[in-house]
Amino acid sequence: MKTFHEFVDKSTAPIQGNMYHVHLHGQEVYSAEITQYKKGACWATLTVLQPANQEMSAIYKKGDSFEVKVAQYIFTLIES
Repeated sequence: MKTFHEFVDKSTAPIQGNMYHVHLHGQEVYSAEITQYKKGACWATLTVLQPANQEMSAIYKKGDSFEVKVAQYIFTLIES
């Protein structure tokens, strides 16, 4: 069985230390800081800064830290 790899668009890949609005299937789920990510990697570790809405706050809590598969998400940089 051949393994299928999703490729990360290098122009939109997150950068470690930056903060992003994170979207999954076209819906914003939370804002988060990327705490660990190496350019071109499949996985990133992030820390939730704030759930996107009341529905998402039932799933994600401020301070939650976990890994996500980068190719499945859209990251929109939060300008400071």
